[in-house]
Amino acid sequence: MVIKKCAATPVMGGRAWAMLLALAVLWGGSFFFNGVAVRELPSFTLVWLRVACAAVTLLVVLRLLGQRMPGIMAQTHQAMESST
Repeated sequence: MVIKKCAATPVMGGRAWAMLLALAVLWGGSFFFNGVAVRELPSFTLVWLRVACAAVTLLVVLRLLGQRMPGIMAQTHQAMESST
């Protein structure tokens, strides 16, 4: 069995290192802040905040893309708006 070596070895540039560092900071920061939040906030509040932040973020992304909420979600949203 003959193993051939590649002529070119991939090298990470400055941009790739910066993206890797940013990912490490975001990933590590998430664990740090979750640890603080778990000690300081009740479980239900923490879950509610995470779901609310995710929902708002997704709605903003939909609006920026010029799209609407799909199917049953749109109907539920309209029903909630009309009941208030």
